[in-house]
Amino acid sequence: MENRIITSIEAQKILGISRSRISVLLKQGRIGTRAKGIEYKKVIEYKENRKVGRPLGSYKK
Repeated sequence: MENRIITSIEAQKILGISRSRISVLLKQGRIGTRAKGIEYKKVIEYKENRKVGRPLGSYKK
């Protein structure tokens, strides 16, 4: 599929995460940039490479 630009709502549905997390990923440049938009190809790459579960330090002891 071509590298098209998608909306934050589409990216949210593909990744199954919140729109605020989409915003964080955009700021980090992982799924595109604010100037260019969210790239479908990068969203799919991020989904394939994303680790499952929570990090070890993310819960209260």
